[in-house]
Amino acid sequence: MNRRETDLLAELEALKRAVQDRDDFIAVAAHELRNPMTPLLARLERLMRRADRLRGTEADEILADLTELETAAHAFLRRATLLLDVSRVASGNFSVERGRVDLSATVRDVLDEVRTAALYAGSTIEAQLDSLVTGHWDGLAIRQIVENLVSNAIKYGDGKQIHVHVEYFDNDARLTVVDYGIGIPAADQARIFERFERAVPDHALGHHGGFGVGLWLSQRLANALGGDISVTSAPGDGSTFTLTLPLEGTAQRAPSEPSSSCRN
Repeated sequence: MNRRETDLLAELEALKRAVQDRDDFIAVAAHELRNPMTPLLARLERLMRRADRLRGTEADEILADLTELETAAHAFLRRATLLLDVSRVASGNFSVERGRVDLSATVRDVLDEVRTAALYAGSTIEAQLDSLVTGHWDGLAIRQIVENLVSNAIKYGDGKQIHVHVEYFDNDARLTVVDYGIGIPAADQARIFERFERAVPDHALGHHGGFGVGLWLSQRLANALGGDISVTSAPGDGSTFTLTLPLEGTAQRAPSEPSSSCRN
């Protein structure tokens, strides 16, 4: 081995150590960011209950302010959780824990949580959720995927309506999230599923913050469950993200029931 090859190997090892150090830092930072949020949210909930029992204009204003704080705290917690999940997947410490999961119920819960954020962004969410779309999946992974896809639609939806649809499709379950916002150029549609990659025009970077890891993580979680996420989009015409998940045999399709619609 000549000197140049030796130097290249040394540089490669140094880069590997740097990447590992970065991932370790992200994991530690995520833990530190998450830890104080649990008591903070508990305190907020107690204050909201007390304010709700009061009467008058001032009490209503206090409750509105506390609701805003709770929304911001939940958003902060989701970001810290996202970082923690990224570090786990990147280091290979993520393991799938399967159980019976109702995709429609999970989506409904997430939409309830992001309702205020959507309203602040100027968006309404039209949801059509077929009843009891269940499969044998990892519940936490499914929730993370749903949160990422819906949050992206709110972030890049340009204040326009968002459509969310859960249905059975052949032998799979399918979640579709449609926005009518800034859209994604065809050349960038594969890149957005890479880690730390985003497809935001330079002039819009200040309005669309983020780590650039949500879609990377969502795709890997979907793949771990035997599923996939695809996108169709065009600049100025919005984006459609589709999550497809196999029912995994042991999870039986529920009896046919009328679909339900809800508007946030």
